[in-house]
Amino acid sequence: MMFKKQQQILLPPDLPPEILDDDVEFPDDDVKLVNENHAYASLLSNFDTQSIT
Repeated sequence: MMFKKQQQILLPPDLPPEILDDDVEFPDDDVKLVNENHAYASLLSNFDTQSIT
């Protein structure tokens, strides 16, 4: 007699706690990169964060 193998349900990991924008610090190198590449900065500023949550 053969038994069906049970499928294991994998749950997604817990989300990290909400971080306020005021608590985020950007490294100087990242700020320099964005300041030197305005097209890149425009892409990030128009990014729809609500669609990926």
